[in-house]
Amino acid sequence: MGKLYLKNPVIAHLLVVIFSLLGAAFQPLFVFVGGGLALFSLLQSYKQVLSLFLVSTLTLWLVFYFFEGQESSHSWVWLVAFYYVPLILGSLILGQTSNQALSVFFLAILAIMVVLVLTVWGDPYLLELKNILQLAFEQTNTPVRQEALKAMVDAIVPALGVSVFISLTGSLFLGRYWQSCVYKPKGFGEEFRQFQLGKTLNLVLLGIMVLAFLGFEFAEQSFVVVCLLLSLQGLSLVHFFYQKKQWHRAVIIVFYLMLFIVLPLIFVWGWLFLVSLLIISAIIDGWFNLRYRFEVQAE
Repeated sequence: MGKLYLKNPVIAHLLVVIFSLLGAAFQPLFVFVGGGLALFSLLQSYKQVLSLFLVSTLTLWLVFYFFEGQESSHSWVWLVAFYYVPLILGSLILGQTSNQALSVFFLAILAIMVVLVLTVWGDPYLLELKNILQLAFEQTNTPVRQEALKAMVDAIVPALGVSVFISLTGSLFLGRYWQSCVYKPKGFGEEFRQFQLGKTLNLVLLGIMVLAFLGFEFAEQSFVVVCLLLSLQGLSLVHFFYQKKQWHRAVIIVFYLMLFIVLPLIFVWGWLFLVSLLIISAIIDGWFNLRYRFEVQAE
């Protein structure tokens, strides 16, 4: 995309409408919606933020109303509450602080809050979902045990938390990348390489992990979101040393191939070990600031 198009508020409005339509048409791919909404982080005017928000929500309401029926038109409310508003807030935090870690931590807390709401007040919703799944299996003549059905329903809550976190974070990163293309080329990479949660935020995440190991249901449901957030800091650390030590590009390509394709398909335990290394390195970096120590030694 050219810089002119991203700076033009009219084009920004059109992009938001397009991405909102794509997101409504392909509901599992909420990153399309977020891709348009991430343009919030490009804007300097609160009037434009409000204008884009109204355009995008109206677009979604019309899509749900005319294509899914009046009884489904309320779905846009949930999308606005759990996706649009958090993304706006996360973008504003990132815009004000220029701190990727803080804004992503905020989004992780919102995803954990979704898990908390479903854990405490979501029994009617989960029961309805169980009945829908059971009916679907019966209609397809697929035998399923009640234990397996319950396990599938129980997995919905952490899966929704993970989905919310990945969608919001991916959208925020996309918007920040676009912003760096316009105002500061290569700025996104520099910012991501400094992605560090710090001692206080690390302590909060470690507390949730300890509660999960002690068997607290809410913490167990939020465990994967916490691991994803720490893994992001671990990836940031990998990119930091990749840039500082000037490794060959093939190193980072092989690393991502192993992380996302090779190990998950061939050797799951190896993949878990690699992810664990990322998490442990993130915790160590949060407490001992490995990047600062490396730069001091380099001098």
